[in-house]
Amino acid sequence: MVIEGLRNGVLHWFRVSVVTELGISQTRSVHVVPAGLPGVVDGPTAFEEYEHLVVTWNRPGDGGSPITAVYLDLRQVGSVEWQSFTAGPLTTTARIGGLVSGVEYEVRVTMENAVGLGPVSPILQVVAR
Repeated sequence: MVIEGLRNGVLHWFRVSVVTELGISQTRSVHVVPAGLPGVVDGPTAFEEYEHLVVTWNRPGDGGSPITAVYLDLRQVGSVEWQSFTAGPLTTTARIGGLVSGVEYEVRVTMENAVGLGPVSPILQVVAR
């Protein structure tokens, strides 16, 4: 049976019984919380090391489904295209190399679970050394 219209991340209560040719079973109460998207990354920070950028963040709520990947997007300030990097689902720190000293970059972080991509973090700006 599929029940439409449930809200992700919201507790729903149901009363369930089975009907057969022998009769109706006792009613049971059950509850479910359908999974939703992960939350927005909380408090991302970035600092530069020599030609590297170190990004740290606090893990958001997983929306009821384990986080499967962390995506970091990087671009030079003024550029339209983002370059994407993938970090492990349990990490809270990533290091991106190959930056050009003196160039200002923007970085953002997004979490993904089985439901999909969560909201993008605020964009951070940092100058590579």
